[in-house]
Amino acid sequence: MRRNMATLDRDILQAHGRVIQEAFAHGIENDMIYGGLMPGQSAIQSLHAEGSAQNCMIGTRRVRWDGRVYRYARSTNIVVVRHFGLKFWGQIGDGIATTIGATQAVGDTTIQIAAAGVAVNEFRGGMVTMFSTPVQTRGILGNTATSGGSIVLTLDEPLTAIVTSGATYTEILHNPYRSLRLTAGPSGGDAGNDYSSVAGIPCAITTVANYFLWVQTWGWMWVNPHGSSLQNAGITGGERKLVFDCEGSITIVDDVAHGPCGAGGDEQQLAGFIVDRSAAGVSGPPLVMLQICP
Repeated sequence: MRRNMATLDRDILQAHGRVIQEAFAHGIENDMIYGGLMPGQSAIQSLHAEGSAQNCMIGTRRVRWDGRVYRYARSTNIVVVRHFGLKFWGQIGDGIATTIGATQAVGDTTIQIAAAGVAVNEFRGGMVTMFSTPVQTRGILGNTATSGGSIVLTLDEPLTAIVTSGATYTEILHNPYRSLRLTAGPSGGDAGNDYSSVAGIPCAITTVANYFLWVQTWGWMWVNPHGSSLQNAGITGGERKLVFDCEGSITIVDDVAHGPCGAGGDEQQLAGFIVDRSAAGVSGPPLVMLQICP
């Protein structure tokens, strides 16, 4: 009988180490969650549900017992289909690029930046790069709302070099999973952007823009590929590698030219590989091993 990790707290007074030994001896039934619930939330959003309210921290990583990996994200347009990857839609122009607003010493864990119209914790889970000597990059644990023309960022690790007011150029980026989009394709979406990359395959469709959902980033899954060689004639011997076309669909490398982006081949984003034993004359792969982010 496998142990339900969710009940471990009931056994807190058991002999030292026995609970953990028992749990791991019989396997883990529950998903492993890295990130977690937002304040006021009591249960993790279902994998195949959409949500109007943010349930988890953006970018929360969810791992199933069989190795499938998911990320919690916000889609900033409506997701009408599930077989196209959602693409990262943020860019440097959506963040902040300026100089440090107040000198901070080695060991400090906050920095001040001039910024207008920023909401509290808007940059939580994002990244800041300070072009000091040497350059320092830190994760962002949270931020204050704009007050007096500035915000304060809390860093995930202390500074190891001084940053100087008005002199240290700094770039601040949002959490990339804060803005994902379905781009142009046969099933609709926003105008495609060849320069954006696929973040994951959506686990749900949404009815309204800016809804929250899980996207799969790793592990085996069913997918509806595009292209004549996959859908009609199967594949040739040895063809295993899969890539994303520019609108987020999956295809084998040799068939990219049949998609909306034309040529590209090995320069396209890696999607993974075929799991089942497809042969010539057989419809394309129903199962693939997705390899975006483990």
